[in-house]
Amino acid sequence: MRARYRRILRFAARYIVQTWWFELVLPRFGLARFAARGRTARLTRIAQRFHVLAVDLGGLMIKVGQYLSSRLDILPPEITKELAGLQDEVPPVPFDAIQRLAEAELGVPLERAYASFDPTPLAAASLGQAHRARLAPIVAADMGYDEAVVKVQRPGIETIVAVDLKALRRVAGWLSRVRFVANHVDLPSLVEEFAVTSLQEIDYLQEAGNAKRGEQVVADPQAVVHARDDLVDRARRVPHLDVGQPARDRVRRVPGRLVDRQRPPSREPRAAASGRVRRRQAPSGCHAGPTCSG
Repeated sequence: MRARYRRILRFAARYIVQTWWFELVLPRFGLARFAARGRTARLTRIAQRFHVLAVDLGGLMIKVGQYLSSRLDILPPEITKELAGLQDEVPPVPFDAIQRLAEAELGVPLERAYASFDPTPLAAASLGQAHRARLAPIVAADMGYDEAVVKVQRPGIETIVAVDLKALRRVAGWLSRVRFVANHVDLPSLVEEFAVTSLQEIDYLQEAGNAKRGEQVVADPQAVVHARDDLVDRARRVPHLDVGQPARDRVRRVPGRLVDRQRPPSREPRAAASGRVRRRQAPSGCHAGPTCSG
């Protein structure tokens, strides 16, 4: 992880110095027109190289790029256009790694926890990915549904998020010493807000609580995801959801994070199926799909 941290800082330092030279130093020597002529090409190169860095490193670098691509109000189109591709360019984790993590969280092999579990992800995001599954018959009989979408965190994502946030805080500290930047944006505060949001997104317990609260605003019982009260105290990284028929037709747009946390059925499979069913309407946005930020 030290190499990851250093790579992020090297990238930031290189282009901070480059921007300082062309945008602040050269104009003081009467070379503003010279700097302006190459601005579009420079910005495009920076965005292209960050795109490569983000895809290679994954984690929060993907989310940073996705956030920047949406800031059409403050960033030039050369940057936002290049980074827009990050919304669709999140490679999935190999299934063997996902299976190991899921089984460690659940405490049993996937074939015992589920009647079937599709190794090909429905969608991959920067922090996790979603897989279609079918509940074991005894569990499905208790729950009243058998089809589910299982969201699994990327292995090691908590450590990756911690390293990325450390690097982002360091970069924000550098930039906050630049008067022009400090006069326009409080970067350290912005990074802290980003940190809070990112840490919440890898806390499936909180997401299960959100699903329960969402029950209050659900109007259509056919377009829901279900979260179970008694299952929100165990598997932090491997929750699952049930999809009502209309939502099932657009399963790639179901937010995979907003799901229940499954109790490991190590003592008896029926234990994983008890509890009340909570409902949440499937929103039009997503966090697990190819076009999502999650």
